[in-house]
Order: sequence, then C-alpha cells, then structure tokens
Amino acid sequence: MKSFFCICFILLSVHEFSAQDELSISSKVYFSEQIATNINAYKYKIGKAKAAQDFKRVAQLYNEFINKKLIDSYLDDFNINCFDRRKNNLSDFDKPLVLLTYADWCAPLEDEMEILNRHIKMSHGKIDFLVLIWHDKKQARKLAKPFYKKAEILYVNELRNRDEHMVRMLKHALGVPTLIITNSDRKIIDILKLTASFPNLFEYNFEKRMAQAINKI
Repeated sequence: MKSFFCICFILLSVHEFSAQDELSISSKVYFSEQIATNINAYKYKIGKAKAAQDFKRVAQLYNEFINKKLIDSYLDDFNINCFDRRKNNLSDFDKPLVLLTYADWCAPLEDEMEILNRHIKMSHGKIDFLVLIWHDKKQARKLAKPFYKKAEILYVNELRNRDEHMVRMLKHALGVPTLIITNSDRKIIDILKLTASFPNLFEYNFEKRMAQAINKI
C-alpha cells in the first residue's frame, strides 16, 4: 500500500511540474505578437505627432512602444543567411544575443561602431554578436568590413526569405539601424536606436546604455 501511494505521489509531482512547464511556455509573449497587436495604434499616434512637428511627443511614443510593449518579450526564431554556413536560423545561436540590424543606406555612426567592436573583442566568448545586413551576400561582405572579425555576419533579402513576415517586423517596425539585446532565452533586455530619425528623438549616452544592457545579461 505504501508503495502504491509513493507511485501516485511521483506521478502527481511529474504532472504538476509538466503543467508548470507548459504554463511557463504559454505565458511567454513574443516580439512578433507585440508588434502585430500594437504597431498600428502607435503608428497612427506617431504619424499625428510628426505632422504636428511635435518631436518630443514622437520620442515619447516611440520609447513607450519599446519599453512597454517590446522589452521583456521574446525574440522569435527566423530563417537567416549567415557567412557561417552551419547556421541557418536564429536558434542556431545559443548564447545571449546582441543583434544589430542595418542597411547600406543607413549605417551606425563611426563612434558607435567603435563601441560595438570594443564589446565584441571583450565579450565574444560569452555573447553572440550578430550583424544583420539588409542586402545580398556580395554587398554584405563590403558592409561587414568595419566590424571586428568575431562578429557573425547575417544577410537577408526580405523578398526571398521564407520568414518574410518576421523580417518585415524587424526592419519596418523599428527601422534601421537598431540594436536588440537578449539573454540566452531570447528575452529582450533592451532595444537601442543608434541614430536619431528626428531631432532629439533618442537622447542617451550610447556607450553607457550599451554597457548597462550587456551587464544585465
């Protein structure tokens, strides 16, 4: 009889832990969900603020969108093209991420690249630094030259990518260049805009903010 109760207790415990695991997974809020649910409302408000040339309001809305809706969500997995041919999806990287997205027509400033390269040199052993370039492989090789060699270079043609919906969200919802920092579970710790689209839109010390975000990983 005692062994019967022991078996029942073990089975109930396993069921309880499984239920907790399922609840933990289901409670995750993903980046794509937050974009899909909230972007149109924010675009409307930001559009009105732009039209009124109320750039302080634009900054407030943009930062509110990032801080309240995107930070603490989980970055979705998606298909990539990487110079390292063994890696075909974002999930192939298992360390915390520092993901920079940019295009040839809008690159980070030189001093920002220097700060990024400094962090790559110091932390590439424990953090995956990804540079995602919106272009073909040939152009990506040219644009990758300013980055320290330990950066992983990704390139995406959004019209040919099988996860084009995710690609569009990364590029068009946040614009370029953008820096997304996650922990190893892909939970977003911080999102930084590297250059200002409007006067005084992002007023923060990039070097300090970058160091603070990495220290949270």
